[in-house]
Amino acid sequence: MRWTRILRELGHDVHVAIRYDNAPADLMIALHAWRSAQSIRRFRDQYPERPLIVGLSGTDVYDYIDRDPIPTLHSLECADRLVALQELVQRRLPARFRRKLRVIHQSAAAPPRGALPSARSFAVAR
Repeated sequence: MRWTRILRELGHDVHVAIRYDNAPADLMIALHAWRSAQSIRRFRDQYPERPLIVGLSGTDVYDYIDRDPIPTLHSLECADRLVALQELVQRRLPARFRRKLRVIHQSAAAPPRGALPSARSFAVAR
C-alpha cells in the first residue's frame, strides 16, 4: 500500500491486484518474484514490450531462489528491472540478472520536530 500511495502522489493511476487479471496496463510492478510468478508470466506474454518491474522480497532472494528456483528465475528473466531494499541482494542474484537490479533504500518518516522519545522504547542505529 505504501508503494501505491507514493506512486499516486507522483501522479500515476495505480490498480492493485492480488493476481493479474489481464486488465490493460502501461506497466506492471510485481511484488515478490516467486509469489507473483504466474501474474508476471501472464503480463509478459500479453505485453512483451511494456515495462515489468519486480520488487524482490527477502524470501525470493534467501529462500525461493534455492528451494523453488524455476518460477523465481523465470520472473527475474521476464523483468526489465529488479528492485531490492538493500545491497546484499546482489550477492544472491545469479550474475546474469545483476545488471537489472536497482536498490531503493527503505525510508521512514522523520519524527515531528521537537518530539520527545518514548519512555517505553529506544532507537537503535548501526
